[in-house]
Amino acid sequence: MKKVLVGKFEAENKIEEKMLLERRILLEALQSNGIDAVNIDCKWPRDSFTSHRGEVYKRKNYGFYADGGYILNNLEFSLACSEVSFNEDMYIDTPEERYKLLQNLYGENVFILPPPDKSLNFNLSPHIDLVVLPIPERKLLFVDFMYYRTNHESLGLLCDKYNLTLKIVPNDYSKPSYPCNSLVLKKDNRITVVTNNINNKGFISSLRDYGLDVIDVPFSANCTNGGSVHCATNIIPENYIDIEGLSEID
Repeated sequence: MKKVLVGKFEAENKIEEKMLLERRILLEALQSNGIDAVNIDCKWPRDSFTSHRGEVYKRKNYGFYADGGYILNNLEFSLACSEVSFNEDMYIDTPEERYKLLQNLYGENVFILPPPDKSLNFNLSPHIDLVVLPIPERKLLFVDFMYYRTNHESLGLLCDKYNLTLKIVPNDYSKPSYPCNSLVLKKDNRITVVTNNINNKGFISSLRDYGLDVIDVPFSANCTNGGSVHCATNIIPENYIDIEGLSEID
């Protein structure tokens, strides 16, 4: 199995201390389940790089095209947010150029999705990993209920194209639990979903109903302050050496 990186940082207040405690629990839970997991000095490792088919793309080289919140990769297809660009403040490329670059990095099967509605919570970003969770090996797509309300047509096209069953999941935006922001791991034909267990009882039950293994950990402090398990982690290919170099965003 590939190595899982769990972000750590210097806490500056009580909230961040709780975030770090949750991450220590996450790291221990991964390791106790036989998953190769280590810390990396980075608050949100998912923002720093993407990996696809054994290649690692760093955000410092490719801008937000290598931000794992904007881009979700799997062997069957890649999902990308329509707001992805090199620059956070302004587009420097056309939609056509954007799509071509995404295909050059991640292959022909790239599907573009709209961003989340950032007015729902001040911590929301254009990261689609907060609102969609594809598990193509089981032909499943979990979708945040508010995201589905405004983007059901795009999601329907995605499901039709890749023969996915769509499962809507709730999320309280005043105290988000971000069920879709979960980490999916594969080993020996088993799929494990690592997720926040606070206010996600129905989601966890649904995962198990579909025959998925679940590692659930308390992660509410992280959810309230930026993201859940997917945002706080990232995955590197086996035998990748320059782990610390992946924490460099700028």
